[in-house]
Amino acid sequence: MDKKSTAPRTDPYTGETFTPKRNNQFFALPENQIAFNNRKAAIKRKEKANIDKPLDKNRRILKQLLGTEKAIMKSKEFLLGSGYNFRYFTHQVLVENEKADCIYEYVIKKKENQNYLIWKLEY
Repeated sequence: MDKKSTAPRTDPYTGETFTPKRNNQFFALPENQIAFNNRKAAIKRKEKANIDKPLDKNRRILKQLLGTEKAIMKSKEFLLGSGYNFRYFTHQVLVENEKADCIYEYVIKKKENQNYLIWKLEY
């Protein structure tokens, strides 16, 4: 491509002016594009952290408790003691015409006497 036919651009990461070698080039260097996208992703992670961290913790707890079992029953006290937070879940499913909370692929359904049945969905 002829450099004269391409107007100078400003690199969105560094603010420097450069002459692109391609018509779809927006960064002066590939490293600038990587740094720009990494910074954008870090901002997004930080904004979502107050929800994602408790969700991740809940998932780790359920995964560890379930282990290789198909399903387990745990008391609310036990779950709270292990750090499980009932306020955070990803979605709900209908089980026996009742809603059950899910943390990604794990289901936790309230049963009698403050006990919860936990199992993993198979997709």
